[in-house]
Amino acid sequence: MPRLSRPLALATLVVLGAGLLSPGPAAAAARTADPALGVRVVGSVTSYVGDSNLNLVGEVQAGSQPVEGVQVSLAVLDGAGAQVATGDAYTTVGVLAAGSRSPFRARVQPVPAAHSSVRVLSVTASPAVHGPSLITAIHPSSSPDAAAASQGTVTDDLPYAVGVIKVIGTFYDSTGRPVFTSYVDAQDDRFNTGASPGGTLNYTITRGEGAPSFDPARTRLVAESNEPGPLLPTPAATPAAGGSPGAVRHRPVVDSVPLAGAVRTDPDPAGVRPTAIPAAPPARHDPVRVRVAVAANPSPAAYRPLAETRRPAPVDDGSTALWGVVGIFALLGAGALLLRRRAG
Repeated sequence: MPRLSRPLALATLVVLGAGLLSPGPAAAAARTADPALGVRVVGSVTSYVGDSNLNLVGEVQAGSQPVEGVQVSLAVLDGAGAQVATGDAYTTVGVLAAGSRSPFRARVQPVPAAHSSVRVLSVTASPAVHGPSLITAIHPSSSPDAAAASQGTVTDDLPYAVGVIKVIGTFYDSTGRPVFTSYVDAQDDRFNTGASPGGTLNYTITRGEGAPSFDPARTRLVAESNEPGPLLPTPAATPAAGGSPGAVRHRPVVDSVPLAGAVRTDPDPAGVRPTAIPAAPPARHDPVRVRVAVAANPSPAAYRPLAETRRPAPVDDGSTALWGVVGIFALLGAGALLLRRRAG
């Protein structure tokens, strides 16, 4: 096997090293959920069998700050308290304002033969980067179709156009327990989902197979657009005595709720609140990756892309041209040597 010249070998090592040290897309997109955000499951967790699934329906409430990426993990238990299945679900509302609620529905398949209660294993979330982008002009019909859980129109009351408006319905029984939830993208008469400010779209949320009956007077509707809300300021961590920088103190929320629908009690009756310890100062930034926001909390109308600073282009010291000249002379010398050997 021929040996590489020293310059070529050094260049190869530099290229390979840069590829190994550069973070990939997955590493850049990874976010760590902070359990100290105070997000929790509230009320009852109910169930029904439909669409070949055991559907677990409940609600999540945000803490004192907006959150996103809220995920609930549940365990299904039999009559003896043994775990027979698990299910996970994200909240239907993408960004939750402080103190607001969102429904979730976890689908478990196959349906366990014996199931009598569910335990909340964990509720994770991340601090929201942008605020909620909610639309309040929802007009449900007083006489929806027989197959519809809710039907009506929604009007874009935001100061900008949106590409999609998701209408989310949470339906409760006469005792206030959430028994069914679903959502649909609103459309116009030509099945377009976009709307300009003041534009109106139609929506129909169907009941779905096996969905239990509910009290129409207790329906809760939320409309969320696909456009980002206002940029939020970075929340300051709450100091706590002891512990290492960046550590989080939290007592996990674990509770067992009968699937028949008994009302849940506060899983943390002692009132112990998680506290975050301030993180260490950030490492020195690469100027190429620094992004600067001028306004701390701009309104949606004033939202502008973040300005990006870039490092000046490196100055060519002539080494590239020098190596090119050396390569040309090497090729000419090799060709002259080959012609001399043939002539001899």
